[in-house]
Formats: sequence, structure tokens, C-alpha cells
Amino acid sequence: MKHDAIVNQGIKILERVPIPDELIPEDGRVEIDAKIHAGYFTTGKVLSMEELSNVRGRAWDDVDVSNIYLRV
Repeated sequence: MKHDAIVNQGIKILERVPIPDELIPEDGRVEIDAKIHAGYFTTGKVLSMEELSNVRGRAWDDVDVSNIYLRV
């Protein structure tokens, strides 16, 4: 839940704690960076739009899709 929504309901937030980088999976970095840019709490750097456009997610090179088929 976002900070403002909680505070607007009269709930006091005593401490805001960022998610440590080592707990963010590599393929989750895109989503977290976008959320931080959109206003989610961080004590770290907020990426600029240019920097955000350079963030890349998982390449899926390590996933075997040879046994997956589509029904049409």
C-alpha cells in the first residue's frame, strides 16, 4: 500500500524501510526501478527517464521453451 493512502487513513508510520538491493531478484529490477521513479520510497537514487529507458529485464536465454506449445 502506498504511504499517502495509509497516512490519510490516520495510521502513523514510524519508520520507512527500503527493500535491500540484495533481496531484489535480477529480473525484478525493471519493475522496482519503475515504481521508485513513480514515487515509491527509496533512500537510494531515483533514475532519470533516460536512465530508466536503459534498464533491461531478464533475457530469458536460460529458459527452455522447446516443450511449450500454443493452442490456437
